[in-house]
Amino acid sequence: MIGKDGFPAGTEAELILWIEEASAQELISVWRRLPTGHPLMRGNVGVRFAQVFAKRRAEAGRETWQEASDLAGWDGAYPGSTRRRAT
Repeated sequence: MIGKDGFPAGTEAELILWIEEASAQELISVWRRLPTGHPLMRGNVGVRFAQVFAKRRAEAGRETWQEASDLAGWDGAYPGSTRRRAT
């Protein structure tokens, strides 16, 4: 389930399920844009996010991970942000 903030939302079990089913690109995109203190980065959910993130990165290899990273982009800190990456 996607919350009002545009990020995955739900119970701890639902968030962990989302993490485990997410692609490398989805994980990278969320990781880059989550506001500080978001439930995806706290407690058991945050631990599982870190574990799956590291696993996806190791499985992907450098070139595939870089491609996923490029596709995830960087358009600001979070949806609606006016912060932009320096050019």
